[in-house]
Amino acid sequence: MRAIITGQVGMNKRSYAEATAQLSRDRGEAMSVYHVGERMYAEAPEIKPGRILDLPLDRLHTLRRSV
Repeated sequence: MRAIITGQVGMNKRSYAEATAQLSRDRGEAMSVYHVGERMYAEAPEIKPGRILDLPLDRLHTLRRSV
């Protein structure tokens, strides 16, 4: 199963995604959760937490594409 959850910062997407994955597993479906934001920070460790949206748009788009 695949699900894509998007939304603005502060919308509590993480807990919703984790709860959805747990419900899926409880029903016998394998489902993993991947946090794009976490992966973007991992890809560019020089960026301070909470500052990723301060990047120039071309760099931000490049990071999104790479993850």
